[in-house]
Amino acid sequence: MKKAQLSGFSFVLALYVETAYTFFALLTMAQPYTDRNSHP
Repeated sequence: MKKAQLSGFSFVLALYVETAYTFFALLTMAQPYTDRNSHP
């Protein structure tokens, strides 16, 4: 039971980290594009 809970927690943690990393990567990718648009 304890081992199953630990693996479930690590799975959720990995999923959260992956989502946050993807969001951060998209944000940094979109940053130069918005800067270029705001300064013609």
